Amino acid sequence: MVKKALALLLLLGLAFSAGRTAGAYAEGKASVTLSIDRTNSAVGSTLKVTLTGRSLSDVYAYQAVLRYDDKRLKLKGAAGPSDGYAIDPIVKNGEITIAHTKVGNRRGDSGTLTLATLTFAAVAPGQAQISLAETKLVDSGLNVATVAGGGRVGAAIGGSQALSDIAGHWAEAAILRAAALGIVQGGADGRFMPNRPVTRAEFAVMLARALHPEAGAGAGSGRVFRDSSAIPSWGKEDVAAAAGAGWIGGYADGRFRPAQPITRAELAAMAVRSSGGRPAGTEKLAVYADADRIAAWARPSVAIATVRKLLSGRSGGVFAPDGATTRAEAAVVLLRMIDAKTSEGG
Repeated sequence: MVKKALALLLLLGLAFSAGRTAGAYAEGKASVTLSIDRTNSAVGSTLKVTLTGRSLSDVYAYQAVLRYDDKRLKLKGAAGPSDGYAIDPIVKNGEITIAHTKVGNRRGDSGTLTLATLTFAAVAPGQAQISLAETKLVDSGLNVATVAGGGRVGAAIGGSQALSDIAGHWAEAAILRAAALGIVQGGADGRFMPNRPVTRAEFAVMLARALHPEAGAGAGSGRVFRDSSAIPSWGKEDVAAAAGAGWIGGYADGRFRPAQPITRAELAAMAVRSSGGRPAGTEKLAVYADADRIAAWARPSVAIATVRKLLSGRSGGVFAPDGATTRAEAAVVLLRMIDAKTSEGG
């Protein structure tokens, strides 16, 4: 543990000056470069950037600093070697710092190494660039070497896809806006299916795209659902991040139930947890003809969501707390949350 702490202190510039430089680094043989999994993408999709070191010798720990287009990209997470300890990514003003160290008295790794893989969400159209500013390497003797630069990678991010089945829909404008922001997207066939119920996993992904939980929010949160294996691969990161941020939760049995449609009562609870709001008296629920059907656990959230105008009733003046939320309704509520947060200075 002491050695791990010293390695991280070295990397973060909090202790000691750089020691001897290993031969391979001194001779300029070592290199660290970036690669990207796709050079053409679309708003709402993800990009993976890999940090690879070559001709490395005895790498016990490392720190890398990357710069990226934070207007078009949002860091979703970073994964490093499975052994050892990593700090959560430090993200500030378009710059990302990542660091990892091994643990215990052992030699570091040599040769060609995958140091880290970073996952970004494409949030706005245009040409996005990611560059590697520098990489610091620490060997098992706690000597530090700096490998400058590492080139840059980029991707052309297109606008939102055309949706073929929303013309004339009551939520058409909201769906188009949500798609342009990368919050929602259609299927491979170009349909959005606005009236289809949205599942709990799908809403967690939409919520994460709309409000952007901090990178690494799901790491170490301790919130593991009993049915985590049932969460689709495309939703695992966003479900973990939203759960880590305290925006979503499971049921009493510890399950998340990702394929289950999200009810309007659950929608209200998640909306309030993720966007806040002052407490509101449950007398506000009197506007709904079925107020007595709203469960006790949901009443405070439904009241707050109603006062903040995040949710409203359905035809007939009912709230329909147990009714399934449609994809169109989810898009509208998420946009209202964004607008409320903006107007409140969030």
